[in-house]
Amino acid sequence: MSTIRRAHRADAPAVADLWRRLYEAQYRLDGRFQPAPDALARWENDFREWIHSDLHRILVAEREGEVVGFATAQLRVSPPIFAPGYEVFVDQVFVHPDFRRVGYGKRLIEAVKEWAAERGARRITAGTAYRNTEAAAFWERCGAEPLAVTLSIELQEAEPPAQPKEKRLGFV
Repeated sequence: MSTIRRAHRADAPAVADLWRRLYEAQYRLDGRFQPAPDALARWENDFREWIHSDLHRILVAEREGEVVGFATAQLRVSPPIFAPGYEVFVDQVFVHPDFRRVGYGKRLIEAVKEWAAERGARRITAGTAYRNTEAAAFWERCGAEPLAVTLSIELQEAEPPAQPKEKRLGFV
């Protein structure tokens, strides 16, 4: 039996493992997606906050008691180029490769749509890595259409700027 439900605190280790797999896969597709050294710690902090937030939603796909996928989404005010209102941005969707193409991803998105509609959102938006053609095809199967394209110009790697020696108003 499988279910889609809101994540609970006890799901943290399983979701963190799936999250790690997601970012490893993104990095393999494009090295620019290299996670920061503390990325997992930040994710774990977000998870603890978001499972209780009314502005965020973490959903899990569960099969016979095992978490096999997850989705994270957040309610946002629509960008000022659009009519006033809300939209839901889907940060991440990931289903373990052994459980793909059987409907878990689509059911996660359907649950996000329900949550978005309850919040009065006008649309759901998401992004995917350009080279992740599998993810783009998934979103198209869910009914998504291109809205915008984000382009990147990579600059030469440089040393990070030095920390300011004095505190300035508004900066630490």
